[in-house]
Amino acid sequence: MTPLSKTIRFPQPLVGATLADPGRESEGLVCSVDERLEMAPYELEAIKARAFAEGVNAGREEAETAYNNGLSQQAELCAQAAKALDSLRIDLHKEMQAAVADLVVEATGRLLAAWKPDAKAVEALVEQLLEDFDPADHHMRIRLNTESLQLLDAASISRFKENYTHLEFSGDSRLEPGECLLEGRFGLTDARYSEKLKNLSEVLTDE
Repeated sequence: MTPLSKTIRFPQPLVGATLADPGRESEGLVCSVDERLEMAPYELEAIKARAFAEGVNAGREEAETAYNNGLSQQAELCAQAAKALDSLRIDLHKEMQAAVADLVVEATGRLLAAWKPDAKAVEALVEQLLEDFDPADHHMRIRLNTESLQLLDAASISRFKENYTHLEFSGDSRLEPGECLLEGRFGLTDARYSEKLKNLSEVLTDE
């Protein structure tokens, strides 16, 4: 009787193997590994290369994600900084505008306080007050500083009354030289320095 021969292929090299029953060859060959299997050097190198490639790819993806996140954060910070600078510029402009307006108003107030109008200046003030009023108004009275009123001679007063028949003049010691008030049918026109400076301040700050 010819002995049974069978070749068994193993994917990994074996350190050792034993036969379960050498006398029972007809029932097949049973092998067991006595020790831990070892890998071939080329297989270890392939595993290392694959692990290295996977690590490189994972590291590259992580670096790209961190880089993109950094760019997004940088863009957001730049936008916030630009917004803050724009707000600061607007606030600074308003503060400078208000400061300049205050300086102009203060300087103008000092000039007006020291101003002593002559007869021609008083006449010009009266003419300016009367420009927007109807000559037919039956109730018109101009109040001037007492000293300013004395600068108007009879001829000047008569000339104004020719065009404004019901116009009256009166002195008011509470007014500063160059200030005047006009009482008409539709109310009071205030030409005092305080009112003029207030209007000047509003014009300067609204520009």
